[in-house]
Amino acid sequence: MRVRSTARGKSSGRQHLIARIGDTLNLGANDTYTHRDLDDPGNAAFQPTGVPTHKGFAYADWSPIERLHVVPNIDIASDRWTVNTAGTRYYRTGSYVLANLRIDYELIDGLVVGVGGRNLFNDTYQLADGFPEPGRSFFLSVKAQY
Repeated sequence: MRVRSTARGKSSGRQHLIARIGDTLNLGANDTYTHRDLDDPGNAAFQPTGVPTHKGFAYADWSPIERLHVVPNIDIASDRWTVNTAGTRYYRTGSYVLANLRIDYELIDGLVVGVGGRNLFNDTYQLADGFPEPGRSFFLSVKAQY
C-alpha cells in the first residue's frame, strides 16, 4: 500500500508594544493565526493536532515605585485538535483564557526576587488527550545578573 500525504498552510503573527504610559506603565500584546490544511489519504478522519488556530498574549508592566514591577498577563488560545492514544478518534480540546501574575522587586542592582501565580482562576484545560494541564500554581524566583 502506498500512502501520500499532502499539506498546505498559512501562518501570520503580530507582536507590538501597544502603549508606554508615562514612566510607570508598559502594555504589550501579540497574536498568531495559523491555518493548516493537511490530508492523509490513508485516514479520512485525520486532523492536524496540537496547534490552535488563534493564540494571543497580553500583559501590563506597572512599576509604581522604583525597583518594583507588577506584571499581570493573559494567555488566550482557541481550541485545537487532538487524538486519543489509540489514534482512532480526533476531537477538539476546547479553548482557554489563563490569568497570570508576577511581582518582581530588585533588592540591589542585579538581584531580583519575585513571586507569582499561573492559571489564577484554576481553569481546567488540556492540550493533548488524557493529559490535563496544571491548575493554579505559585512560584518564587531569584535572578542574579553579574
